[in-house]
Order: sequence, then structure tokens, then C-alpha cells
Amino acid sequence: QIDFYSVAIHEMGHVLGIGTADQWTAKLNKPLQVFTGENAVASNGGQNVPTTGPKPAGDDYAHWADGTMSKIPGTGASQEARMTPVIGTGGTRQYFTDLDWAALQDLGWQVAAVPEPGAVALFLIGVPFAAVFRVFLKRR
Repeated sequence: QIDFYSVAIHEMGHVLGIGTADQWTAKLNKPLQVFTGENAVASNGGQNVPTTGPKPAGDDYAHWADGTMSKIPGTGASQEARMTPVIGTGGTRQYFTDLDWAALQDLGWQVAAVPEPGAVALFLIGVPFAAVFRVFLKRR
């Protein structure tokens, strides 16, 4: 089995320009087969990020090289970066990593941290509670 989410998030990376945008191509060093975007390099420990090389099928330099590792944001856990060309079988979920997000920044996207689900849930619960409390105070 292959996890649908893992495939979908990978393809969304391409839709957003990883491996497909002119901004991506502008930051490639094709002879060395590396991506040189400032944020991706910083996320990769200050090293240019290895990419796939030229392929006859037209998939030139569109992925991180197999085995490129990064951290899952907010967890500290390592996994292979999601924008490598192959997804493992067995249904193991893979997430966008710090490196994948950094590449989007290099392409010009504004990338911001998403609040923890607990904070959002508390806010959504708090709004109706505050409204009910306000009605209660007005009736006193």
C-alpha cells in the first residue's frame, strides 16, 4: 500500500513549483546536481541540497536526491524529505519536512507556522463560551 496523503503532499509540492517553476531552475547548479536556494541550504546544514540528475523522461532535477533527510517541523523527528522521487510502500505516512518548506520559501512562497491544533480548538470553543457568558451577564 501507498499512503494517499504522502503522494498528494508530494504532488502539491510540484504544483507549488518544486521542480517545476522558473524560480526552481534559477537556483539549480545542474553540473553539480544541487539546489542552491538560501533557505533550503540553511535547512540542509549549510550545504547545497543534492537533486536528481537529468533523466530521459523529462524529470530533470525535479526532486531531492534519494536518501535526502530532514526533520518534520515541530517534532524533531527525521524522515526522508518528501520531495524525493520515490515513496516507500507499506502505507507509512510521510510529511513535508523543514527542507521541503524551505524550498517553497526559496520559490517565493510565504511560509508560516500553523498554530497547534489544541490552540485552534481552544479558540473555537472559547468564542461560543464567551458569547454565552456575555448574554448571561446582560441578563443579570
